[in-house]
Amino acid sequence: GRSALHYAIREECNLRIIKCLLNCKETDVWLQDDTGMTAFNCAVWKLRKAIKAFLLSRKRLPVWVQDDSRETPLSRLLHSAKPMNQDLVIELFEHDKEAAKVNLQDSQGKTLLHLASSRGNMKVVHWLLERDEIDPNVLDFKQQTPLFAARNKEVIEALLAHPRTDPDLENDIGCCSALSQYWTPNKDDKAIFQVLVRRVFLDMEYARLKRTELAFTSRYKNGIMVL
Repeated sequence: GRSALHYAIREECNLRIIKCLLNCKETDVWLQDDTGMTAFNCAVWKLRKAIKAFLLSRKRLPVWVQDDSRETPLSRLLHSAKPMNQDLVIELFEHDKEAAKVNLQDSQGKTLLHLASSRGNMKVVHWLLERDEIDPNVLDFKQQTPLFAARNKEVIEALLAHPRTDPDLENDIGCCSALSQYWTPNKDDKAIFQVLVRRVFLDMEYARLKRTELAFTSRYKNGIMVL
C-alpha cells in the first residue's frame, strides 16, 4: 500500500509537509506501492520540486529501483519531455553509484544510455560512458543500440570513442547504425551521417563492409555530401 509520503506527493502537498515526513525516522522511502513505485519515483513523476527535499533528507534513496513498468526514477527523468537539469540527474547517479545498475532496461528494452543519447544529454552520456560496467551495445526490443538512438554529432562521437562500441551491429531490419541515421527523416545535420559513415567505411575490420557500401551507394545518388 501507499505511505503518507506517497499520498503527500501524489496530492502535490506543500513541501513543508513532505520535508517533515522525510525527517521522520519511521518514514521508509524504499516502500513500494501496489504498482511498485516508491515515493521517490512518484516525486520524479508527479512533483519534481520535491526531489531536492529527498536529497537533503540524507536518506539512502531508491534511485535504481524499478516499478512494475520497469521504470526507475532516473529513466523517468530521462524519458520526460520536460526540460531537464542534467546536473540533477548526475547528482542522483552519484548519490548511490556503488549500487549503480547502468545497464538496466525499461519496458522498451532501453537503457539509460539509449535515453540520454536520444535526448542529446551530453553530460549524462559522458558520465555513463565513464562507468566500467557500461555496455554501449545493449540492444532494445527493436534490436537497436544507443548509437541508433543518438541524434547529434557530439553524442555519436562520444559513443564511437568508447572502445567497446560496435557501429556495425544491425537492427531488426538488417540496417547498421550509419544507414539507420541516413534513413531517419528530417535530418538537417549531414555531419551526423558523415561521422558514422567514415567509421564504417574506413575501418576495414568490418566483415560486411562491401554490403554496407553497396546499400549506401544505392541510397545516395545526389552526390551532395563529400566524405
